[in-house]
Amino acid sequence: MHSTTDVETMFNWLDQEALQLEKKRELSYLEGLALAAERAFHEPSQTLIDLERTEPESIRRALQLGILKGMKSGVQPHHAMTPDGVSLLIAMLCNLWLGEQKEWQLFDPAVGTSNLLTAVMNQAIHKPVQASGVDADETLLQLSVASANLQRHEIAFSHQDALKPMYVNQADVLICDLPVGYYPGDAAAYQLKDASGERLPYAHHLFIEQSLRYTKANGHLFLVVPNTLFETDKDTKLREFIHQEAIIHSFFNSRTIYFYRKNLVKVS
Repeated sequence: MHSTTDVETMFNWLDQEALQLEKKRELSYLEGLALAAERAFHEPSQTLIDLERTEPESIRRALQLGILKGMKSGVQPHHAMTPDGVSLLIAMLCNLWLGEQKEWQLFDPAVGTSNLLTAVMNQAIHKPVQASGVDADETLLQLSVASANLQRHEIAFSHQDALKPMYVNQADVLICDLPVGYYPGDAAAYQLKDASGERLPYAHHLFIEQSLRYTKANGHLFLVVPNTLFETDKDTKLREFIHQEAIIHSFFNSRTIYFYRKNLVKVS
């Protein structure tokens, strides 16, 4: 079990550091938080707790509180952090499907702050031999690196557009809280580029196709998708593509309470 005292102590220290950096350097709160987390890693004696003996899950939850505070000031919808209930559900499903498999690779192509990725790693019965994450947002990736360091996880991060060719190996398990919206980039290489029936393709459609490319043939995908993914007539091509390329074992409907705004409700 994680220690509430450690979570509160860690969060309070990170929060004060972030606020000071935000004011002193004219940064956003999230930028200040990333720098505060980096300082905690390089100067652990300043945090008032023994980080070496603190459980990774306690550190993740402390950072999560700071990230949630920073995102309240106004965050783009695709930056919203995966709720803990959803993250822990995916972690449980990973353990269930992997069983006694001891060597496996984990990948998140829209890693964000790595809250989902590290939650799965913290709960894993057998830790992945390789973990990696990709994101196009530099600030979120900076938070990811600091979070992984503090939690003592070895994760390879890459700053790039995940819908372009990625220099990562195919994974046994791919997890992703799909960014929702339109993709303005070049989607010519995707079968689902016009599946939305709109002028621009849906990013979440392309992420599903890209995720299948970077998952091994006998691998597993655990995706958090829009609640309305299959509810329109325009989703026929998406349904046909998934039917040809993959097998859906389960489709869970998450409660609205998990998310900040009703229009962000997703399922896993």
